[in-house]
Amino acid sequence: MTEFNDKGFTVVRGLIKDTAKWRKLALENKDKGTHDDKQSPGSISVYKLKYLDELHSEIKDKVEDITCISVHKTYHYYRIYKKGAVLLPHIDRDACEISVSLNLGGDDWAIGIVDNNFDKQETILKEGDALIYHGKNVHYRPGKFEGEELVQIFLHHVDQNGQYAHLKDDKNG
Repeated sequence: MTEFNDKGFTVVRGLIKDTAKWRKLALENKDKGTHDDKQSPGSISVYKLKYLDELHSEIKDKVEDITCISVHKTYHYYRIYKKGAVLLPHIDRDACEISVSLNLGGDDWAIGIVDNNFDKQETILKEGDALIYHGKNVHYRPGKFEGEELVQIFLHHVDQNGQYAHLKDDKNG
């Protein structure tokens, strides 16, 4: 059994190396997003950017290797957290059965998750690090963001053989 399956999540240090490229693209496209992110007030979120398909495909193979689960991609987006942003405890919708929260750089802000034993776990992801988690595990960011900026990309998947497989290539993100 993998740590992912045992705990409901795993932290992967250095999942990608070329963060500068993706962070630059995120910042260049921030005006295409919403500055009224309902899930994380005070943040900018940008959905449906075609250029992220390349990164999503690259990460998909790594997700399968780490989780030992064959997955379909659903959707992806990124969020730019700004000073004072919050992210309250929540679970994700069905199209986010297996998710990746990937740090593209910026100021530190812990990410928390309730593991399969109902214990709260918190960690700091550094640039290039990722949290791979079951979207039905409660996750959050503690307190308010005290830094100036943090760029995070979210890459969502479903189990190819699971109850949400029909949501592959979901375009509702």
